[in-house]
Amino acid sequence: MTPLIRMFLGLPHALCVEAIFEDELYEKRHQKTEFLACNLHIKKGQCIVTLEGKKQTTSANILSLLDPQSALIKIDETTKMLKKGDRVIVYPFPKGVV
Repeated sequence: MTPLIRMFLGLPHALCVEAIFEDELYEKRHQKTEFLACNLHIKKGQCIVTLEGKKQTTSANILSLLDPQSALIKIDETTKMLKKGDRVIVYPFPKGVV
């Protein structure tokens, strides 16, 4: 079963991981769920995400995924902003898919 189908069925999948947000502050732009391009790193055994070098416009999000360390942060409807140290759900972007 593909990860997308598993997501629609509400089944767990290995494509999302929990990570720590490393940047100082990100204010959400919309009231709906947002997906934000980010860099995913492993530091001292923990998954860390940063927005360094990532443009935050809709069309730039796709181009930002070309880096091998790219991922998407899922920000749900109830979250208004991300602060340093917040735990976030991240979907690593497989290499070679774009």
